[in-house]
Formats: sequence, structure tokens, C-alpha cells
Amino acid sequence: MTGAMTKITEQRRTSILTVVVTLLYFLTLGLVLYELDRQHFTGEKERIIREHFREIFALPDTLGELAGDVLFAPSEAVRQRAAERLRKEMEAIVRGPSSIFSFRLEDANRNVVMGLQVTDPEKPKRLNTWRNSLFLRNFERITDLGVKRERGAASAGRLVARYTTPTNYPPIEQLTRLYWGIVGVLVVVWLVVYYFLYRYVLRAMHTVTTHLQESKEGTPRLILRPYGGLETAYNEMAMRALLQRLNEILGRLLQADEQREEGGQRRVLEDTLTVMLQAFGLERVELALVANDGASWSLIEQVGIPDVSSPRQDAAVLRDGEHPKKGFTADSKTGDFIYWAPVEGMQLVIRGRLQASVPAVGLRFQGVEQSCEVIQQGIHAWQMFQQSLTRQRSEANISLSRNLGHDLTNILATTKLELQTMKELVKIPSSEFTQVHQQLLRESVEGVLRSAELLQNIVDIYRSFSHVKQPRYERHDLNELVESFLKTFKPTVSGAVQLEQDFGQEIPPPIVEPRLLKLALFNVLSNAMDAIRRAQTGENPSSPRVCIRTGYNPEKAYYEIVVEDSGAGIRDPQGRLLENTECNRIFEYGYSTKSERSEGLGLHWVKTIIEQFHHGSVRAENRPEGGARIVLRFRSMETEEAKIGAENSQHA
Repeated sequence: MTGAMTKITEQRRTSILTVVVTLLYFLTLGLVLYELDRQHFTGEKERIIREHFREIFALPDTLGELAGDVLFAPSEAVRQRAAERLRKEMEAIVRGPSSIFSFRLEDANRNVVMGLQVTDPEKPKRLNTWRNSLFLRNFERITDLGVKRERGAASAGRLVARYTTPTNYPPIEQLTRLYWGIVGVLVVVWLVVYYFLYRYVLRAMHTVTTHLQESKEGTPRLILRPYGGLETAYNEMAMRALLQRLNEILGRLLQADEQREEGGQRRVLEDTLTVMLQAFGLERVELALVANDGASWSLIEQVGIPDVSSPRQDAAVLRDGEHPKKGFTADSKTGDFIYWAPVEGMQLVIRGRLQASVPAVGLRFQGVEQSCEVIQQGIHAWQMFQQSLTRQRSEANISLSRNLGHDLTNILATTKLELQTMKELVKIPSSEFTQVHQQLLRESVEGVLRSAELLQNIVDIYRSFSHVKQPRYERHDLNELVESFLKTFKPTVSGAVQLEQDFGQEIPPPIVEPRLLKLALFNVLSNAMDAIRRAQTGENPSSPRVCIRTGYNPEKAYYEIVVEDSGAGIRDPQGRLLENTECNRIFEYGYSTKSERSEGLGLHWVKTIIEQFHHGSVRAENRPEGGARIVLRFRSMETEEAKIGAENSQHA
């Protein structure tokens, strides 16, 4: 509900923005036209009227004489007669075709003399038409004629005329037509600019915003008919996001393989095809993996959305020698497409059909082809991962078997010595069997029992390797877990090596995979013992010691197991002491510090156990006083996935 409201709100904002920009744009056009009329056109019209005033208005010469009689006649009768005649002249002018719509006679104080004022207020509305005006119909100007008693004297009054735009005057009509043309050009240019602004900016913003909101809720959507750079740029971004989405989904193939999830790979492929179906408007899409044994084609895997057709046509295409090993063909009329490519001894075939009702066939075919390439790369990476995992597990079995075989030999030798002691003690007559003999027998029996327990524990450690894909998380006291392992490991250590324990206090018990954690400790301590042996054969042998510390950081909620030794330090195969920035290379798969041939798997599995199964990190460094330090830092698996894994393993 919240997502839908957010989507509506964003769309509304975009629509409001479009309306506001449109209004502002056309308001600007209105202001431009207004200023064109007010300043330019009106100014030109006023200039023409001023230059051709006498020609336009042609006022009678008697107006001045009559106005003089009204103002200066000695008798009232003469003044009255002059006023009547002047009024008739004014009315004839105002009521006539002239553009003068108001006439009056004023004295020196600008007072109307004897009521001589004639006005037609409707005349400007009648005379200002489309032929002589643009948008403003309020053109009015004033002219006056001074009335003097005699030449050279000051004006004692004046005739004041107010006029509007003259009609049927060719220069003004010609000017008006010119400016109407300018207005038309401006409007056309403005509309053309707005068309491109709307099409390539405003509508593009609305379309991109809408698609972005819809893409947040699911598969990234393409703009099927992009206009301009903005929508094209969005399509490029959406295509990259879509391909990234496919990569992320295909990445789950590796997770499903690691977790041995039944049907997991098929579900991942179905999810991948579903994204393609939704993103590119497909009617259907199918994926098939087929193999050729030299005589016939066999189907390895086939997935379809929404259904699966027979793969025989795909096999026929692959058998055809005219087709290259990799390709993509599409039919724009039917919407059918097929993609094929080799994948590690097999052929991948993806085929389908576009929905006919959805436009932009070319763009959709382009997206489909790129998606097929991503799927091919994902399946190739998955198969390479399977091969690598199989190879690593095989090599790790060999390496662990060799190391454990060496330790088992030592344990068996110790057990054999204890049994030999027991055999000699049994031969002693009971009369001669002293307390010293009893003590020796008791110690020998306990030694055999410890050896048997040690054998079982080491076998359990080896077996834990087979459970890497099936972790079983349990809550353990960290100190007790490490201490119990050290009791198991200690009999395999030379008596000259001093094992020190420095356990932290008040460490909350974490949820861990105890078998894998013991396997990690086993590999770290085995490497420490190897380093000590190499140091003892060097020029300056030191006192052999190994210190194991535990700790907990409550602020960052992580646990630590630190192993320090007095060995030769971390060196490359040539014996060079590595810088601390280089030391973490020992955790890389295949890297070994030994000059003799070594798989370099032990510490790589330590890194895998800590990082992948305990969400932690590993660090190696050389100590300034000599020897090496390895830090295992991990977290308690307080997650739903860990709990589910623990419950499932308990039920199993």
C-alpha cells in the first residue's frame, strides 16, 4: 500500500511539474507578445500617426477661429454663437469617421469652457480592430491646439483632442500585417520549441520517472519507444540494471550447488527466464542444455516459461553444420528467436517468441540477445565452479589424508610402545609385581585409552571435511571448545614444544560449527608446528612455543582465536620473510610457503571456514620478536539461517 501511494505521489509530482513548466513557458510567450505589442508595434504606430497627422485627421481651419471667438469675443452673443458653431464642428468630427473620439475647449486653467466637450467612449472599441491593432485595444493619444489672442502672445486656452488608431490608413494596416507575421513566426517557433521540450524533456522526465518507480517494485522496465537522449540514457541504465539482475539471479546457481539444494538450479533458471519474460514482453521462453556423444543428442536440462516444447528442433539446428557454434537469429515478422552457444562440452539453446502486441521489436531482440549472453556466461561460470569445487575437494582429500596419516602414524607408534610395556609387565610373576609395576601398567592402559580417543577425534576432524556443505551450528563455550581440541592435539606435539593457553574471561558462548572450527584450528596449529620444525633446523634455533589466545569484543560483537608461534615466520618458497602486507597470501588457494611441492589447501580452508561459515575474517602477520601470528575473527551465527541449519542437522 505504501509503495503504491509513493508511486502515485511521484507520478503526481511529475505531472504537476509538467503543468507548471508548460504554464510558465506559455506565460513567457504571452509576455514576449505583450512587450512586442506595447513597445515595438505601438511605438511604430504612434510614429506613423505623428508624422502623418494632418493627412490622417484633416481638421477644418475654422476650429481655431471659433475657439478664439469663444474665448475673446467682446460680446456674450458673439461668444454664444461661436460656441454653438464650435460644438457642431466638434460633434461632426467625433461622430464622423475620424479616429478622434473626444474634443473639448479648455481655458488657461484647463477648465472646460462653456461646456464645449464632446466624447464617444465606444469609438476606440469600434476602431481598434485586427486590421490596425494586435492584442492591446486601448491605444489612445492626446493632441492639442493652442488658442492665442494674437501672434506671439501666450495661449489663453486650447483645443484638446483624444484619438485612437485610425482606420483604413494603408501605412498602419501594412505595419499591422507585418507585425502579425512576426507574431505568427514567434508563435510557430515557440510551439515548435515547446514540442521538442515536451517530447524530449517533459514527457521524457515523466516517462523515466514512471519507469523508475515501477522498476523499484520488480524487473527493470525498458522504454520501448525512446525519444531523445534522456529516454535512451534511461534504457541503457535499465539494460545494465537488468543484466546485473540476471547476473545476481544466476549467482544463486553457485549457492544452490554449495548447499546441495534439491531443484535449486532449476528454480534459479526459471527465475532468470521469468525476468526475461517480464522485461522484454515475451510470449514464452525456453532454455535447454543438450549434449552430443558423437552419435545422438541427449537432453541434459530443459526449463520453460510458461511451458516447454520438444527440444528436437533445437537439436536439429545444432546438428546443422551450416550454423556457427554460437549465434542468435530472430524473425521480426513472427517474433521468434533462437540463441545457441557451447557451454563446457554441451550446447545451450534459448528460444522464445515476443508478444505481438508489444512494440519496439528491434530493441527487445537486442535486450534478449544480451540477456542470453549473460545466461551463457552464468551457466559457464557455474560449470567451471563445479569443476573447480570437485578438483579442490579431491586435492584437499589428498592433502588432509597425507597430514592425518603422518599424525596417525605417530599415535600408533606411541600406542605400540604402551602395548609393548604392557606386554613386558604381564610377563612379571605376580609375586614380583610391585606397586611400581602397577603404576606403570596403569599409565600404559591410560596411554592406550588416550591414543584411542585421539584416533577417534582425529578421524572426526577428518570427517568434518565431508560436512562442509552441511554445517551444523551449535552453541558452545569457546574456551571449552578450544581446550578440548588442544587436549586432542597435544599428544601429536613434540614434548619440546611448549603449548601455552591464554583464554579470555566472561566470553559469551557463541553459535558455531564446532567440527569446522576444530578443522580450522587443526590446520593453523599444524602450520605452526611446521614453522617451528623449520626454525629448529635453522642457524639460530629458538625455544619452541605456541600460544593460543581467545577473546571477545562486545562493542563489535566478534570472537577471536589468536595463534602465535616462535617459528621461522611467514616466508615465501625461497625463504624471504614476507612483509605484513603480503602475509595474507598464505590463505589463497594453491599458495604455499614451502619450497617442496605442496597443494596450499590447509590455510585456504581456514579462510573458507571462517569467512563463509562464520561471517568472519582471517589475518596473518610476522611478529617483530620472531615467529608468526594468525588471527581468526568470527561472529556468532545468531541468524535464522543458522538456526534452521542447526535444527535440520539435529533432526537428521
